[in-house]
Amino acid sequence: MGIVADTDDASWSKMLDLNLNAAFHTLRAVLPYMHKAGSGRIVAIGSRVAVEPQPGVGAYEVSKAALVSLIRAVALENKDAGINANIVLPDTMDTAVNRAAMPKRLFKVGADRQCCRAASGARWACWRGSHRSSHSIYGRNA
Repeated sequence: MGIVADTDDASWSKMLDLNLNAAFHTLRAVLPYMHKAGSGRIVAIGSRVAVEPQPGVGAYEVSKAALVSLIRAVALENKDAGINANIVLPDTMDTAVNRAAMPKRLFKVGADRQCCRAASGARWACWRGSHRSSHSIYGRNA
């Protein structure tokens, strides 16, 4: 990761492939089956930087912001088919990979929301995908 001006083409493409294109191809593959079933739940994992940009992670934040737009489009296009689409935007996840990539970052979990544990993000994503979460936020409010 780095600033946009220093990001090479390969790194830019890799980030878009990982965070946007993979979701697009997956959605394109599953949506016909959801339409046939008359319902479906889509929950994507985004990042808080998609809506609160930070310096030094340009390609990552652009890819996650584009993912937000993709999920919003899918929610709006499919809401009348019984398909709900949502995205979870966690703060920095407290993982071994992130600790290695950001050794100077304070990984403090709590009310100041500097980071969150993977289990917290997973619980939220599972709830958004459940029937207890009965509506699509983007589809309903857009």
